[in-house]
Amino acid sequence: VLVLVLFGPMAALQPSVEGEVPSLSEVSHYAARFRSIPSAKDFYAQLLDKPQLPMDPSFSNLVSRVAPYMSFRQIQYTLSVRPATDWQPSDLKRLRYVFSVKRKVLDISESYGGLSFLPQSFLVSVFVGEATRASLRASKRTKKYHKAKRTLPWPVAKEKKLSTLSTLRRRRLTAP
Repeated sequence: VLVLVLFGPMAALQPSVEGEVPSLSEVSHYAARFRSIPSAKDFYAQLLDKPQLPMDPSFSNLVSRVAPYMSFRQIQYTLSVRPATDWQPSDLKRLRYVFSVKRKVLDISESYGGLSFLPQSFLVSVFVGEATRASLRASKRTKKYHKAKRTLPWPVAKEKKLSTLSTLRRRRLTAP
């Protein structure tokens, strides 16, 4: 009987459903952190506002910074609504990069599942997080470098900041 339980088919667990959960922007403890980020309603209103005019550069930058937190379909819609010429080049590059990473994650998620793949899903989430953080750091470094290059007669020293993944790899190599 125990063998049948251990090796027999199992019913999949049903997803849990949360009750009334307010958004973090409505919780007073987190409200200050979200003041500079527009709501979805404001976001789409500004995205669809005046489609014949170029997009505001600050809004373009905001969208590229918020993109990792958006769903695949939201990014797909955002890219399809406005032409590529409306975006700032670095913001469009980042938005397309996040879109491609999310598409790869969707492809991966369709082909595996179960507890045996739990470590794999953890590593994929670390990879996705590092990839999107690295792309933002790279765009900031490029902007800082170009700004410094215009104002200073000598090259600016680059700061060396290790990613989380690199830190974990070094720990593993130096572990006894």
